[in-house]
Amino acid sequence: MPPNTQPTSSDEQPAIPAPMGRTILIAAVALAISLGLTRWLDISSSRSYTAYLRSHVTLITADRDARIHEILIDEGETAEAGQAIFLLKSDGAALKPAAKRHEVSELEAELEQSRAKAEVNLAWRLKNLRAEILETRLKSANFLKARFNQRVEEYAWQKFLEQSDNTLALPADVFQSIVFESTRPDETRVRAKLNHEAAHNAIEVSSVLIDLCERRLKELEKLEADLPEKIQRAAGLDAAESRLARAREELQQIEQPQTERPVTTPAYGTVGIYRKKVGERVAAGEPIVELLDGDRRFLTLQIPSRSLPHFAVDAEVALEFPGGDQRTGIVRRIPPQTSDVGRDIGTSDSDDAPITLRIDPVDRLWPEVPIGSAVTVRVKN
Repeated sequence: MPPNTQPTSSDEQPAIPAPMGRTILIAAVALAISLGLTRWLDISSSRSYTAYLRSHVTLITADRDARIHEILIDEGETAEAGQAIFLLKSDGAALKPAAKRHEVSELEAELEQSRAKAEVNLAWRLKNLRAEILETRLKSANFLKARFNQRVEEYAWQKFLEQSDNTLALPADVFQSIVFESTRPDETRVRAKLNHEAAHNAIEVSSVLIDLCERRLKELEKLEADLPEKIQRAAGLDAAESRLARAREELQQIEQPQTERPVTTPAYGTVGIYRKKVGERVAAGEPIVELLDGDRRFLTLQIPSRSLPHFAVDAEVALEFPGGDQRTGIVRRIPPQTSDVGRDIGTSDSDDAPITLRIDPVDRLWPEVPIGSAVTVRVKN
């Protein structure tokens, strides 16, 4: 007889497992939600500020009055040290050669007049100075002669006292009745000691006077050597020569118009925005363009002074660049004082003076974004 079996209902089906794709999708959604929640918690528990990307800047200026003839390296391109970046062309036609020649003649006459005044002034000053030098030398010679005589006198009194001491050193029974009869002091010996001491003191005084004369002579001789240069500087010869040289150079540029000269870069960097266009005039020393060193970038962050406790030197901060790139920075510099400018930094207290911090990269290279871009800085509360 077959074993007792229980009939199976046709409605009951075995459990079918969920599809693998749906499981992975649910897990990914859960992971994304958890990551987003974690980031939201991090952001909500931190303070955010806005910093601006900066870089080391080298300023290139015009070396003379001219026009920009040609730009050799465009904005955004990289320039090596010593590479020509643009050409300047002298615009001699726009100037008046006759007026410049007249200016050169006037400057030459002014220079000659200043030189003549300086020579006259130098002559009488040297005369007085050399007279004082001669007088000082004569005084020194007199002091030397007096010191010599005083040393001779000191030596003579010293010998006299030594002979007197030898006489007193003889046996007492020989001269006792002659020398020691009187109880009065030996006036001659006392006078000899006084004269010897006076001669010694006179020698010291003469030595001091001689040293003073020698010092004064050195000062006068140095003054005599430096006097021509000082007289010329006081008469304005250096300035007059400089003006004349500049005028002669400008005259040469006028007489030889349309001369081109390249301006080279003093350092490596990326060419910034030109402040002048081709054909525009520039003056000597006028800034033309900036070189931005992309390898030396940093952030400048301006915060109200009341937020300073949230920052410390060498403390790391979270950075978010345009496009969502996440990086880490480190606070490198906190100034020792606040700034009197830039108070419009979003603080409700207008009297809260701002402080500008510097933030440098930590490890990974910062993304390539334009200099001046805004970067979000976050620190823990």
